[in-house]
Amino acid sequence: MDERQREILKALIGEYVDTAEPVGSEWLSENINLDLSPATIRNELHALELAGYLMHPHPSAGRIPTDKGYRLFVDQFLPELILDFENQFRLKEKENENEDFDSFLNEAVRVIAKLTQCIAIGISPHKRVYYTGIANLLKQPEFKNSKKAAQIVEILEDFSQLLDLFKKIPADTKSQILIGKETSKEEIRECSILVTYFGDGDSEGMLGVIGPKRMRYDYNQAILKHFARALEVSFHNNF
Repeated sequence: MDERQREILKALIGEYVDTAEPVGSEWLSENINLDLSPATIRNELHALELAGYLMHPHPSAGRIPTDKGYRLFVDQFLPELILDFENQFRLKEKENENEDFDSFLNEAVRVIAKLTQCIAIGISPHKRVYYTGIANLLKQPEFKNSKKAAQIVEILEDFSQLLDLFKKIPADTKSQILIGKETSKEEIRECSILVTYFGDGDSEGMLGVIGPKRMRYDYNQAILKHFARALEVSFHNNF
């Protein structure tokens, strides 16, 4: 893939994330700084489609990313986004040292769901599961089909299935992004999962979000890392 194709793919995915609408050559010609005609961009889009990075949802529509396209975006284009939460949403300070760590984790999950507009999940080192934000997923156009939403809820309510979602994540990494079919669950192939761990060794917990493949990967990843750091401090202070 040459630099021109990289810029076109990056711009197309960014626009699709924002709008959930297929992106065409006219929009790209007007909005990327490459001084290319719509005809030239159509040729590049066709090449990217043949390479497996894009697909045509309808014959006359623009293109949308495939799982392969999202994977390239995540691996090569994803910026590290530094968030300043000092004057924004913050975890509620624990009222006393005896407050249960899991209550602290549950509050983190609630705030993460609010910030990301995805399903947020927390698994404590004690293997208790907390999740919220199903309504967030139901608002997304990809999940208007109630059957898809019901399948995700079923997985969330089955701890063994939930843990299965994270089997492909290497043990030596602190965070991971699984896209579409990479999640290994047919029921959520339209989703991506972001996961970040906190704690250490046998006493390890997890934060994650489940949302559409069209999610804001940079923003959501930064949020998870921020709260994982806060929980890491709390965990070490309590155990």
